Amino acid sequence: MVANLRYPHPVTVQQAQFSLPFVVAAALCFGDIQLQHLHDDILANPQMQRLMDRVSMTSTPRWEDAALLQRAP
Repeated sequence: MVANLRYPHPVTVQQAQFSLPFVVAAALCFGDIQLQHLHDDILANPQMQRLMDRVSMTSTPRWEDAALLQRAP
């Protein structure tokens, strides 16, 4: 999951689509996340920037366990 959400500080709308901090900040600011929130003005909003700076993401080695990554037949 961390590999897919690779932009902790998105600077473009395309990066925001793959950014957990953006989604969390948008949900806090707007109550949810919709396509209309994927906009340069919202991404550059100072409140959004402050909230994104407060979000961090961690992972554990468990997500790299080959046995857990195999798909069921």
